[in-house]
Amino acid sequence: MQEVTKTAKYGPSKEIIKALRFLLRPLIKLMLSYQVTYPLIIKMLKEVYVEVAENEYKIESKRLTDSRISLISGVHRKDVKAMRDQAFSYDDDVPVGITLGSALVARWCVDEDYLDSEGEPRPLPRLSSKKSNVTSFESLARSINKDIRPRSVLDELLRLKVVHICDDDDVWLHKDALISDEGLKEKAYYLGMNLHDHIAVCTHNMGDEQPSMLERCLYYDNLTTEDVEVLAADARKMGMEMLQALNKKALVLQTESKGKKIANKRMNYGIYFMRGKMSDFELSDSSGKS
Repeated sequence: MQEVTKTAKYGPSKEIIKALRFLLRPLIKLMLSYQVTYPLIIKMLKEVYVEVAENEYKIESKRLTDSRISLISGVHRKDVKAMRDQAFSYDDDVPVGITLGSALVARWCVDEDYLDSEGEPRPLPRLSSKKSNVTSFESLARSINKDIRPRSVLDELLRLKVVHICDDDDVWLHKDALISDEGLKEKAYYLGMNLHDHIAVCTHNMGDEQPSMLERCLYYDNLTTEDVEVLAADARKMGMEMLQALNKKALVLQTESKGKKIANKRMNYGIYFMRGKMSDFELSDSSGKS
């Protein structure tokens, strides 16, 4: 349960407004690129304001009235009532490229049955063979989900360019390309999930709740294009190594905890590397960790 902070009644601080204005710029650019117009986003904002106020600002043992939600959110009481009476229907189906693809790639990257002598995901025969005990893409897909045909899983991963098939019918994994330009639905899913989780961490850390969550960045300016590309290559290499190591440990822990009633938590750990002009962000001349 959240409580309205003391600062709220005096209005938001200039620092918060400045931060929000800045983070909204890339979101507005995204909206304009996909024809999400101002009237549409205003309608959506009203709905989300009411939804968050209703779910996060409850008072124990008291009914949350339309008037209180209107007071907290600034949305007119008539609009609040209409929205609370309306049953919203959202398409929450997770794309198959996420549910099966990510689980399959995760196992392919850490399970010794699917790795070569150097610990890298090895190419797999597309089909299992009765004459051979060699693991195949077919057996890998069935280990993840027995209800969906391995061919259907393969076709989806081929569409997303996560894998390719060679002339010898071996399936090769592009382990750093789970989401490609072809996967708009999948990319949109990750857009929502990753930005939601990153902002949720920052929001948590802005409050008094303890312990704080991990949220760090490394910022440098006064770099050339070549400098940035060198750092980008190193960041990609080291980042993938870290993610693979964490993926291996997470898969073991998930397997051990599967079926336990207390196994009701999730985690999300990400890496990003941003290239941009110094003029994109007004920051005093500095470098190092923040």
